[in-house]
Amino acid sequence: MATLVARVPGRLQSSLRNRDPLLRLITTLLTLVLVFWLGIHSPIGSVEANLPLATLSSSPTPQLVWEGHIVSDTPNVTPPNGSILRVSVEGLTGVPITVSAYDWSTTALSGSKTEYGPYMAEFAPLQPGFYTVSVESLGASLEITADGTNLIVIEFTRVYRVLPTPTPTPSPSPTPQPTRTPTPLVTAAPTATLSPTPQPVSVWTGHIVRQVSGAGRGIVRAAIAVRVAGKWWLPVEIRSGGWSTTALTGTKPEYGDTACEFGALPAGTYTITPQGLDASVTVTVDEGGFALLEFVQRPLPPTPTPTTIPTVTPTPTLPPPMPAHSESVTSQPSPPAAWTPLPGLPALIPSHVNPPVALASLPGLPASLRLYTGSPARRAPLPGLPRLIPGQDRFPTTPLPNRPAPTPSTTLRTSPTASAAISTPVPMPGPTVTPAPRWMAQVLRNTGGDVLGWRASVIAVQVIGLKNLPVELRSGSFSVTAFTGSKPEYGEFACEFGGLSAGTYEVIPQGLGLSQTITVDGGGFALIEFAYRLPPTPTPTPPKVTWVGKVISNSSGQGANGISSVVVVRVLGAEGLPVEISSGGWNAVALAGTKPEYGPFACEFGGLWPGTYTVRPQGLEASVEVTMDGRGLAIVEFTAH
Repeated sequence: MATLVARVPGRLQSSLRNRDPLLRLITTLLTLVLVFWLGIHSPIGSVEANLPLATLSSSPTPQLVWEGHIVSDTPNVTPPNGSILRVSVEGLTGVPITVSAYDWSTTALSGSKTEYGPYMAEFAPLQPGFYTVSVESLGASLEITADGTNLIVIEFTRVYRVLPTPTPTPSPSPTPQPTRTPTPLVTAAPTATLSPTPQPVSVWTGHIVRQVSGAGRGIVRAAIAVRVAGKWWLPVEIRSGGWSTTALTGTKPEYGDTACEFGALPAGTYTITPQGLDASVTVTVDEGGFALLEFVQRPLPPTPTPTTIPTVTPTPTLPPPMPAHSESVTSQPSPPAAWTPLPGLPALIPSHVNPPVALASLPGLPASLRLYTGSPARRAPLPGLPRLIPGQDRFPTTPLPNRPAPTPSTTLRTSPTASAAISTPVPMPGPTVTPAPRWMAQVLRNTGGDVLGWRASVIAVQVIGLKNLPVELRSGSFSVTAFTGSKPEYGEFACEFGGLSAGTYEVIPQGLGLSQTITVDGGGFALIEFAYRLPPTPTPTPPKVTWVGKVISNSSGQGANGISSVVVVRVLGAEGLPVEISSGGWNAVALAGTKPEYGPFACEFGGLWPGTYTVRPQGLEASVEVTMDGRGLAIVEFTAH
């Protein structure tokens, strides 16, 4: 029994083992069917199908953009009254460069300071502070710090940069991609919104702080100092009649941080106007007087603001961007904003110069720029060339009629109304060595006299083309130094020495290798100019020309045989020159060149009675006497030696 029971399980186990391959086959088929069914009905699609096509594109391409960088920042280069900033825009001239700080700004053009580089501009002097240097037309800017003594050099160049692109976001659902048909984008038209007229919240006013009469002070010239509260380097104009000049606030700190001064003024009434403040003050100073003016900003009482109803502009629906395609729409950029040069600023064109204007298109810029060029070069006549051209400004070639000699009781006298050019051959000078330009000094003005004053003379110095150059004033053991460009009321490159006693002073610009000595009386004003120019060319002395006349032929004989003698006169090379013939109290005039049948420079006198006649060409200091018999023909000729 036990054996039977033990055998049954063994048979069952063998039967089950024979059925295992069939079960495995069925299980495999069911698994494949289930996987196939799930693949058809599953909502999960391809990851690539749900990503924007932009993610499948290649890596971004670097683009050329304008960037500014500091080339150098050298401390302790300039005196403590202002830093120097030089800016270059690579490859472009005439591009406006703006330097700004708070509510102050100034502009210069690239390429206006070619002595430092072909694309360089300069701004000086800059007070200590933070400044923004920007080139708006190129979309580039840079921040700098000036400490009042440093020299900063900046360059704007084009560099390759990879611009940031937005990160694509996978679509949350498998939205089918429709076929894209390019359609123009709808541009929202701007709607003007009514806004209240801005009301000024403050106004600038000026007043006289202090005024001193010059009576009894022994000072000849007056002075006016001006303060504009809170405004550095603001142009201030002084005007009297048709005369005017400009100074910059901050150039005379002895009267205040934002002060300037107008010195060496004659007695009179002056109007002072700071630029852009819509305020002015008129003051009268006497001889040697002084006045201190101040302009301040005062608030106005508030005014009620009108209520405005904003206009709601519907926003048009724009088509969604299609990442599968890309189109670029190029719009015409607007021209750069107009800029106004400030008079008196060192980096700009001086206000008293009226330069020619030219339009030039610069590569890479959206519009033409207005360029201010320098004044045209002076022209000088070449030495040795005649001033008049032979044959010009001649007399009319109308021959004089033959007339008999008058009786002794009558006098006939005719005279020409103009002179003619004598085309005498002038030897041309041979080749000469052109002198090289050099620095030269010249005293343009000195009002000093014999009466000595007391410590009131003023010496102004200009060094044309050089700013911040030390200029030393020396007299014995006394010495003082000023820097060019610190007194723009005398010129862009001027400085001043005031309060000088009577005496002789030596003015020495640093590094030029020359000086100028000047004597002042202690109460007058002197102006000295140093300029780099050609030395004056000595006027050549023309060679002395001597005219000699002689009788070439004379067919007259002895005695008196008639009243029809003829005298022909030739003045070689002097066509149109008046020639006079006289005898006793009678005379007549003809013009050389009016009888070409006798030669190109001949004239004729006919119907002459017997007698001795004097032939004298006008202005030649030469004459010839000829005797005629009343019937003969004489030829007289004048030549230059």
